[in-house]
Amino acid sequence: PPTLTLTATPGTQYLRLTASARDNAGVASVDIYLDGAVVKTCYGAYASGCSIGQPVSTGTHNYKAVAIDTSYNIAYSPGPTDAEVSSVTVG
Repeated sequence: PPTLTLTATPGTQYLRLTASARDNAGVASVDIYLDGAVVKTCYGAYASGCSIGQPVSTGTHNYKAVAIDTSYNIAYSPGPTDAEVSSVTVG
């Protein structure tokens, strides 16, 4: 499966999420989720450095990323399953 990292950089009512995916066979796509919804999908060459700046309300927000390689192997960030999320407080 691909290797996947995800970082969150909070601002004032703003959140930047950046996913970095790598795979020896190639990364097909990366989805970035914020509060349970896909907010960005990157394909092909753009999947290795997928980023979005998103306006958000003050408070705590959950985020995660899912990467799929060209052999349909799946990686999740922050954890080994799709159910895990990271949290960040904005504001």
